[in-house]
Amino acid sequence: MQCATGGHTNMENFITGYPGHEHEMRRAMLEVLGKEKYDFFFDRFLEYFFTREDARFLKSLSLNCVRIPINHRHFINKLNPSVIHAL
Repeated sequence: MQCATGGHTNMENFITGYPGHEHEMRRAMLEVLGKEKYDFFFDRFLEYFFTREDARFLKSLSLNCVRIPINHRHFINKLNPSVIHAL
């Protein structure tokens, strides 16, 4: 079995290679991009992170296992943390 690894949904520093933690990376992106572009990036981040085209590409490489680290925050309603979004 072959595997591919991605680290963007959780922005894990040991996968991305950037030093620091996610909150530090987000702070730096805010400083560089400004509020409007920063908000746009993170509003679209999960929508475009992994698409059908990505799945087709991985299949073309005969990969059958992909590690996509995710955080529980992606499943929780920000306004009501006790509500978990269904997949």
